Amino acid sequence: MFHVMRNSPFYGTSDLIDRFMTSLRTLFPLGVLNRVSAPAYDDGSIDAYVEWQVAETVVRLELDVKLGVLRPDGVRDAFVTPGSVPVVISPFLAPATQEALARAGWSYWDPTGNILIVSSHPPLAVQRTGATRDPDRAATDPRPLKSLKGETTSEVMVGLLANRGATSLRDFARDRRLPVSSVSRVISLLRYENLLTPTGGGPIVLRDRRLCAERWTEDYGFASTFSPRRYFSLGGRESVIDRLRRSDVDYAVTGVSAGQAWFAEKGSPGRLAPSEIWIYTNDLEAVERAADLAPDQRQGDVLVAHSEFLNREHSFSWDGVSYVTPWRIVGDLLSTRGRSAALGADLLDDLVTGDSDAQR
Repeated sequence: MFHVMRNSPFYGTSDLIDRFMTSLRTLFPLGVLNRVSAPAYDDGSIDAYVEWQVAETVVRLELDVKLGVLRPDGVRDAFVTPGSVPVVISPFLAPATQEALARAGWSYWDPTGNILIVSSHPPLAVQRTGATRDPDRAATDPRPLKSLKGETTSEVMVGLLANRGATSLRDFARDRRLPVSSVSRVISLLRYENLLTPTGGGPIVLRDRRLCAERWTEDYGFASTFSPRRYFSLGGRESVIDRLRRSDVDYAVTGVSAGQAWFAEKGSPGRLAPSEIWIYTNDLEAVERAADLAPDQRQGDVLVAHSEFLNREHSFSWDGVSYVTPWRIVGDLLSTRGRSAALGADLLDDLVTGDSDAQR
């Protein structure tokens, strides 16, 4: 691993340089000497430079990493030093930008396969054509998705937050059993708001899970997104969860009760007493019967939301009760106010800083 002298606050510079070096090593057939040195630095006017040897020719490539979108009108003239080739590398370079770079004296590369390396002294020329449209920015302005409020969007966000590694859009959609189009729209909005790490058409990587969760809950909410029905429990609110525990209906508890259960399972109970019971189910009538509930839209303290994600999202069980995945609990609590939101913030801290067992 090497120290990045510029752009260091942004993850992705070293990754792009590594991928550029790997790409160089594949440009000539086996049997042709093709060697790339480890990156090095000089006075900080460039991001890095590498020595590239092809057969008997050795050139010094001076790398200028552009993590953001480089537009044609943003291209400046290259400063060419004798024996060196100035190279812009970026997650994606549009055809018009490539033309502007070439006119200004730059060589260039992006991970989609666009490459131009031209050296006069010593003579060397390589050119390949890759993607003409940015795979990472399918739609950025205007945005097809205006907020992160929707039910399907919540599934995408829960899945992204729970996924600690990197994944492709299609693999993620397949694993979560979600429409590719729905996942793509959410990814486009997150990318537009700079919440994803640029990967040049590679995997989906969140910059910061905490920021993503907080941004999601600016739009999302249990009540505003799922419009739950309110009920009064004929046997008392305390009996609701016990009745569900003994039933065979599909349900999952969320909200304060779920946050309490998460910490109780970890040996830290008693943070906040719930004033309401929040439940997801795919069968409202079955939950009504099992928990002995009567509709009460004005003062009911048992909220039951119809949802279709129960068979797609992992849940956890504590003391025989089913609870939604912890990242959904975070979303449901952070979108509230007061002490319940504080409980959500505590759970968010636990998931972000905790070990892998907390990522369900």
